[in-house]
Amino acid sequence: MDEVWRHFKPQTPYGRDRASEKRVYGDAASLSSIYDDTDEYGSFVRRTGDNRSRADRISWHLGRIPRLPSIDAGERSSASTMGTAQKGKKSGSSVDIFIFKKFLANYSALCDLADERIRCHFNMEFKSNELAALLGQGGSDPETFYVSEKYDSRLLDIRDSVASIGAKIERCKADAAASVKSALGIDLAGKEFVTVPRDTGLEILQRNEAIPKWRLSVEVNDEYSFLVRLLPDSEMLTLESEREKLYERERAIEDSVSLALSERIEDESDAIMGYVDALTRFDLAKARYELKQKFNLCRPEFGAGKMSPSNGGYSAKGAVWEPRITIGQGIFLPLSWECGKMGTRYTPLDISLERSAAVLFGSNMGGKTVVLKSILFFQVMAQSGLGVPAANYSTAIFSYIGYVGEKPEMAARGLSSFGFEIRSLSDIVEKTASDSCLVAFDEFAQTTSSQEAEALLSAVIMFFAETGRPCLALFATHFQGVRRDGRVQYFKMAGLDVEAARRSFQGFAVEDRQKNFAERIKNINSIMRYFVIEESSDESGQGICSSDALEVASLLGLDERIIAAAREYRTMAGRDSR
Repeated sequence: MDEVWRHFKPQTPYGRDRASEKRVYGDAASLSSIYDDTDEYGSFVRRTGDNRSRADRISWHLGRIPRLPSIDAGERSSASTMGTAQKGKKSGSSVDIFIFKKFLANYSALCDLADERIRCHFNMEFKSNELAALLGQGGSDPETFYVSEKYDSRLLDIRDSVASIGAKIERCKADAAASVKSALGIDLAGKEFVTVPRDTGLEILQRNEAIPKWRLSVEVNDEYSFLVRLLPDSEMLTLESEREKLYERERAIEDSVSLALSERIEDESDAIMGYVDALTRFDLAKARYELKQKFNLCRPEFGAGKMSPSNGGYSAKGAVWEPRITIGQGIFLPLSWECGKMGTRYTPLDISLERSAAVLFGSNMGGKTVVLKSILFFQVMAQSGLGVPAANYSTAIFSYIGYVGEKPEMAARGLSSFGFEIRSLSDIVEKTASDSCLVAFDEFAQTTSSQEAEALLSAVIMFFAETGRPCLALFATHFQGVRRDGRVQYFKMAGLDVEAARRSFQGFAVEDRQKNFAERIKNINSIMRYFVIEESSDESGQGICSSDALEVASLLGLDERIIAAAREYRTMAGRDSR
């Protein structure tokens, strides 16, 4: 799933937050709403036709949406929706107001780009024209803000006075710099300081009248140079004092304006939080639609299943909902991408799971594990609201999705593979008491003796077949001695095309068998049939699924003397069993 999530790219900070959660939903209402949003955005794209300009502008404005600071200092429950970095502080700074102005400008533009139908669906109504106009007085650019004179006419006089005093100070500095240059040859015009050679610095210090006359500061910079700078005279100090007083008055007025604007923003906090919610839905719907188009995802049909007599106590009415899954031309995306890189073919999955337990037999490297992972992958895709890479997909909604297979890291923790499987099974059995479960067991109990493994595996299969819970359990195994029962569905991988395998190796010289491993995998892929066949559930059907282990071992380059001996032992074992 992480491979897919990397392609899911909402553009707003709120959409990216939701995407980072990688949320899987367990209720029909949420999933229905999510898929409806995606479909509605798709309808909007089709209504607007091939309007590349509109699509580009929508993407541009979504990408310009900022994360809003907290609106107020109270305990507003939805404040976290906007961001918690500044929670507990008034959003009265110019920076905060600028962020709100930028948000409203881009959100308003998106509302204008959307048509009436999609605005209605996502509740994208812009009701803050007065606030937007008010914030617009702080600069004509929608993505800048400053406290302009339009908010308080006193600012105009103050800023004019500040500018006038600043000009006088610059003239004083220029006059002083000109005098220093004329007398000492040092050019300080427009500079805070200059660096002069050590000899020049010492010469200035020796001229007792120079420093007080031109108000110079001469400081040692290093062993080779001095720093020389102009100090303000009494006139400049007076002017700077007047200017600082004006700055203080200006800041007081700006703070008052910012506070008033902040209060105005707080008055519309409910509307703004509504904009965030609508924008997030719109952004996520757009991202899901683009993912759907990129990978040809379908909308799953939920609720697949049937009511069956209950063998347990789950339903008071004596019946239980048994989930079903039907997959048409399903594509396990990460594997199909890998096949594309390797230049090997990929076989889509077609399967219909109609009972609470299903067993999949198959040869080594025949694709059993891929089938299990594909089904779980499709289900997580479906319950993530992203859609499923298949021609069609019908399923139930599960509150728990699990996989039990080998976990190599368990050995490092002192737990054997078998021990880990038993512990995982125990956890799942406990979950079936209250949850609807989709679980897959990959080669369960393969590390113990075959007779005990087949007995244990048969018992686990029948537990799920008889449990009377809304669960669906999948088992992939190479054990042929598992119990057959009419309440269980049985499948097998089509497996190796033996005749094609034999033809591919006819006339091979020994050196031809030394091909690299990647080439061998390609060869196996070309003659392995990776589709699923349903078997009879009749007990007489045991053993009809043969293993291709020796043929695969041969294709992988194992010495033919070992292969021949293994075939002989297999024949002898067959005679002994009879």
